[in-house]
Amino acid sequence: EHGHVSVPKNYAKNPKLAEWLDKQRTQYKRFKENRPSIITMDKIEKLERLGIDWGPFDSLWMMRYTQLLEYKDKHGNCLVPSAFPENIELARWIDTQRKQWRLFKQNCSSLMTTERVALLDAVGFDWEPLETQWVESLEQLKEYKRQHGDCNVPKKYEANPQLGLWVDK
Repeated sequence: EHGHVSVPKNYAKNPKLAEWLDKQRTQYKRFKENRPSIITMDKIEKLERLGIDWGPFDSLWMMRYTQLLEYKDKHGNCLVPSAFPENIELARWIDTQRKQWRLFKQNCSSLMTTERVALLDAVGFDWEPLETQWVESLEQLKEYKRQHGDCNVPKKYEANPQLGLWVDK
């Protein structure tokens, strides 16, 4: 009738179909994570032949991932600012990935998957940028001490203003 199997969760015309498809997606996710699931490879193949999109958000996730790759090509890193005016949706997506990753690490319910973690790791995604920044600042402080013999970095240290502000905090 529609030429596709992208049935929205709130499909009013056939809510039972929408509910059933949502359950198939849930079981598929469990299967992919090697968790107990009632779906089989045979069922997965049959649904894939119909053209099922396993995650209604998978396409959107890949679109944002592609935008992240474009950002990295342009800026040399994956550190999209939280208030990125060129693409606020990408900035929000980045924040969501980090939150979902923390849940995933704690074995809590999460939209993060092993495959997504691997894709993001492969491009140098920083899961904990504040921790990374702290470690980098500590290394800069060690270098300052090596050069000056102490850790008394002036607040307005011209050679490295960020270090001066970091030490002052």
